[in-house]
Amino acid sequence: MKTKVLATVVNKWGFKDVEKDFTDVINAIEKNKKSDIIVFPEICLSNFKDKKNYLQKIKKLKGLSKKNKIIICIGIEEITKKGIYDSAFLIDKDQINRYRKAHLVWDEPKYYNKGNLKFPVYETSIGKIGMLICYDNEFPESMRCLKLNGAEIICMPARWPIKISEYWDMLLRTRARENQVFLLASNDFNQRCGKSKIIDPLGNILTEVKQNEKPFSCTTTILKSSKIKKAKIFVGPNTDWIKNRRPNFYKKICKK
Repeated sequence: MKTKVLATVVNKWGFKDVEKDFTDVINAIEKNKKSDIIVFPEICLSNFKDKKNYLQKIKKLKGLSKKNKIIICIGIEEITKKGIYDSAFLIDKDQINRYRKAHLVWDEPKYYNKGNLKFPVYETSIGKIGMLICYDNEFPESMRCLKLNGAEIICMPARWPIKISEYWDMLLRTRARENQVFLLASNDFNQRCGKSKIIDPLGNILTEVKQNEKPFSCTTTILKSSKIKKAKIFVGPNTDWIKNRRPNFYKKICKK
């Protein structure tokens, strides 16, 4: 991982109007163009007019990433020949990396295909990055797979509900701590709880959006790679809980 990474997460009111939402995305990128990475919420861009409209938006985001030398992680309704996926795109200049939501909740199976990419980790100019989407965070196996695949930074676009906002805070901090990763969590606040935040490998909140402002508000901080090493020995010698795992004891987890 790069020694220092300037990271931004966006609290966004999702209008579900692709043109308005896309304008807000562009404005947020321009406002934070000095950042190395910026993360937007789940399904941040949806209700495309057609596939051409969808592809135009992707092309524009690639151009903004290249122009500003910024990595863009954004939740998108991904249009494919086999149907629509609830996806997160990691756009790094001309490179587009994808993650498709593995765990669908409520009525999501009516609208989206189940994710089929497992838990990939991508090598970027700032470090090894993995992605999860919202409800995926309820499953500890998800982030653990990313960690074991080498992730140093995990981006999490979300639409986390207000009524369980306490779990948003609790689970984010726990997952970052137990996997020794930086966690960049961006949340919608249209009938959602907002509270986008960045958490370090010790489970500390480095920064979070305090006020939900329409159409978006952002928070930015520096990620220091030295904190990943520090997390391994934070409470004393032989306390690296990744290294000290005993996989042979956990076989029951993989049984149906």
